[in-house]
Amino acid sequence: MPDKLLKFSTTINIDGKIIGANRPTYIIAEAGVSHLGEKQNLDPLIKMSIDAKVDAFKTQHFYTEKFISKKDKDWFSRISEKELDDLIIKYARDSCIANNLTFLCTPHHEEVLSFLVNEIKVSAIKVGSGELGNFPFLKKIALTKKPIILSTGMYKLNEIKETIEFLYDCGCRELAILHCTTIYPTPKHLVNLSVIDQIRKFFSGPVGYSDHTEGNLVPIGAVCRGASIIEKHITLFKNIPNAQDWKVSCDSKSLKELVTDIRGLEVALGGHEKTISENEKKSKIWATKSITAKRNIEIGEIIDSESIAMMRPGNGLSASNLNRVIGKKANKFIKNGDLVLFDDLDN
Repeated sequence: MPDKLLKFSTTINIDGKIIGANRPTYIIAEAGVSHLGEKQNLDPLIKMSIDAKVDAFKTQHFYTEKFISKKDKDWFSRISEKELDDLIIKYARDSCIANNLTFLCTPHHEEVLSFLVNEIKVSAIKVGSGELGNFPFLKKIALTKKPIILSTGMYKLNEIKETIEFLYDCGCRELAILHCTTIYPTPKHLVNLSVIDQIRKFFSGPVGYSDHTEGNLVPIGAVCRGASIIEKHITLFKNIPNAQDWKVSCDSKSLKELVTDIRGLEVALGGHEKTISENEKKSKIWATKSITAKRNIEIGEIIDSESIAMMRPGNGLSASNLNRVIGKKANKFIKNGDLVLFDDLDN
């Protein structure tokens, strides 16, 4: 790993929440363009995020004429229908703040970046995978000194490394990298969650996962893999023509389930030294086995492996004492099924 990569912060701070290894997973509800360009759709999307208790609500902002070439008439038409003006983006930001929810936004060109940073003062910048190789724009983002969350769909590992080094040289120190596959929906065999570990080999900051699969299985798996951030699309509607995000999106119910499962999994993952809890100690009595007479053992009989068995419950001598029992002489009659104890044996 180049030395300068080691100087990236191991954590990033967004509105007081510290993101990094051994911290709670930072969960982003990505509304994207699922508002369909309609202000009235923002409120239920934000409410969905609040109710699910995610960490951040995210959308995307663009001026279509600055974003899509008019020569591509189909894409220009599709995207322009989903454009929101600055006042509506500010309304979404204000709604999130009023509900103690972080507002994040992906700028798709320089004019929008200026608005997000200077006008509504976003806490961090989410950079979409589509900025692959767009170093002039990435430099402007780095110069804002805001924490950056960078998605890396369509990137090769060497391109991730190149981008990381470039952002560092531009002054970025708080950076998180999200593994991502830019296919809607992504087949599970193309997800390759092991990339999270591959990125960690050359990057010291938080590594997470931006999901484009159907369902919640893969983002849950990413948390098991140690993802510090999970980004999942959300939607109000299904079967939307000329759209693809809804195919990989949570509705209100499944978003709550995702957050609940991640928080439960974090508790289960632990991280502390293995110990035996008081409740598990109680289980030890019925779940383990004791040295027990397999048949009647007469006084003076030498105990051998044929006269004893290991049987539940575990309230007698454990198997670790077998070498202290076998070969000893019984000093009393031991009935079939009774525990074999040290007091029953000659020293």
